[in-house]
Amino acid sequence: MPICQNCENEWTWLQSIVAFKMKCPHCGKKQYETNKSRQRRLWLDFLPLAVFPITVLLGLSLWATLVIIIAVIIASFIFHPFILKLSNEQEPFW
Repeated sequence: MPICQNCENEWTWLQSIVAFKMKCPHCGKKQYETNKSRQRRLWLDFLPLAVFPITVLLGLSLWATLVIIIAVIIASFIFHPFILKLSNEQEPFW
């Protein structure tokens, strides 16, 4: 789970999901996602696109493909707080 770099309190899973503005729920200071964390999240975001060709190669039906892609999207949403790392300063992406 992410840890605030200002007050060093750990965020819960739910706080990580609903913290769209990335403000610490404990101290209220703005936090930024680290460069490494953004790169990992990018892999999670593209995972549903990678699943699609695999389902086509396996010859799965459209409904099976949609169910698998939706399951992958939900899984990436669930695992996002576990890869989220915070920083006090915004870092360049590359």
